[in-house]
Amino acid sequence: MRFKWFGLLALVWIAGADAGDCSLVGADWKNLPHFMARPDKGGLLAQVRGMQIVGAEYWSAHTSESLVLGQSTRLTEGNYHWLQASGDWHGCSTDLSTAYYNNMGKGDAPTEMLLLTKAALEIIPQPLPREHWRYRGGDAWSFLVRWQGQPLIDAGVLFVDSLGNAQALRSDDKGMVRVVFPDFMPDEMAHDAHEAAGHNQQARRGFALWAVAPDGSSLAGFDYHYAHNASYQHSLWYGVGLAVLGMLAAVGLFVRRKKAKKRRQSIEGEGA
Repeated sequence: MRFKWFGLLALVWIAGADAGDCSLVGADWKNLPHFMARPDKGGLLAQVRGMQIVGAEYWSAHTSESLVLGQSTRLTEGNYHWLQASGDWHGCSTDLSTAYYNNMGKGDAPTEMLLLTKAALEIIPQPLPREHWRYRGGDAWSFLVRWQGQPLIDAGVLFVDSLGNAQALRSDDKGMVRVVFPDFMPDEMAHDAHEAAGHNQQARRGFALWAVAPDGSSLAGFDYHYAHNASYQHSLWYGVGLAVLGMLAAVGLFVRRKKAKKRRQSIEGEGA
């Protein structure tokens, strides 16, 4: 299922639902801020594009430290980390977050880290993606929208991804939003695989979830990525394989019939 056609409606719906000084009117993947994090020299290199930064922090299972964007940061403990940058986007107070997995061996679960209140408005994965348990096209995942440490009921949430898909979502009576990631289409899979080959990584696309505070005072975003659906790719190649086998079988049948015809003609010629 594709959501590109729904983008404009999603933006209008979200903006109208949570009116105030801060708004997501006109927001899309290209003009929203983005949080990028990757391994660097045994540590972490994090950068934020598209917003004026006031400060940044990262959280581990039991600690929080200042995060210097654009410089390598040595992570001190655990595998799971929460990165957050605060600043200004189009004159609006904005908190942008992402998750980072760093395989440093054994470490405590990120449960306590996720429970900590880190900003007035937050969008928190439930649970965090893991090394072998990732967001994939067609999968459904839950996210908690929290306002001043409490679940935010009936909050408008905007989903966008790097290929222009958009969804307008609403949190339930527990503050939870259920996101179904769009499936990769065959042409998109080929494009993403080509892009990934140049960066030595698995084909994936970026996505973000955004919300406006109930009083319109701030924005919050969660920026991450998801991969193609492996089962979809396997099904695709399975279908291609069956088609090839069918073609080979048809060619074999044609050849056998042609040989049989020649034998009949040869026998008839000898009989004459």
